[in-house]
Parts: sequence; C-alpha cells; structure tokens
Amino acid sequence: ARISGDASVSGDASVSGNARVSGNARISGDASVSGDASVSGNARVSGNAWVSGNAWVFGNAWVSGNAWVFGNARLMSKLKYIKGWFIG
Repeated sequence: ARISGDASVSGDASVSGNARVSGNARISGDASVSGDASVSGNARVSGNAWVSGNAWVFGNAWVSGNAWVFGNARLMSKLKYIKGWFIG
C-alpha cells in the first residue's frame, strides 16, 4: 500500500495490498481500501465503507456508511455514494 501527498488514514481505517491513497484524500472510521484500488484528489472514504479491486475513487467523490465500491468501478467529481445511494 502507498499513501502520498497530503493524504491521511485515521481511526481504525486500513489501506492494504497494492492500494494507493494520494492527494488530499481522507480514509477514516472503519473504512478499508485494498487490492489495487486508488483513492485520490479530495475524495473521502469513511464509516464502514469498502473500496477494493481495481476501483478508483477520485475528485471530490465521497464513499461512506456501509457502501462497497469494487471491481472496475469509478467514482469521480462531486458524486457522493452514501449508504448505498448516489447523491449528486
């Protein structure tokens, strides 16, 4: 796993495998970023959210609650994925 730039991981959050967290991204709570996933820009992953596989979360995207983002999914810009819902 790699954490670079001003990115931060706090609480019981974890980053593992080949996952990358960069820019101003914030991983917090019990969130998990794993596999080859990438979280960058001003993205936020919090709560019990899980980002894995080849998924990318970037820009101003937020993933929180019990949301899962996996496979080849891409979340970007000002989209928010909270508790299983996309909120624009």
